[in-house]
Amino acid sequence: VGVLCVSPEWQVTFANAAWRTSFGGGADPVGASLWTVLPGLAGGAAEEAVRGVLRDGRPRALRVEHRAGRPDDRGAATVDVRVQRAPSRALVLTARDASAERRLERDH
Repeated sequence: VGVLCVSPEWQVTFANAAWRTSFGGGADPVGASLWTVLPGLAGGAAEEAVRGVLRDGRPRALRVEHRAGRPDDRGAATVDVRVQRAPSRALVLTARDASAERRLERDH
């Protein structure tokens, strides 16, 4: 499971090795904007849901498409993301690749 910690100013403050390997192409996203690191969350209902967690503290679960860290011929990954607010008001995002599950749902 990939883990990102994000400040209330939307800057990534921590990424575990699983995040960097599975979703970041090995790059360290610390210091980058959440919206750049996980662009599938930017805009629309997904972004509003993430901003809502910061506002009201209620966790949210989202499914987004994410291309970073994947060879071009594999297309985008389907990623299940859970967003929670820590007592410090930082956000903790956990992510898992749900691509295989999505293919099964689509094919059956």
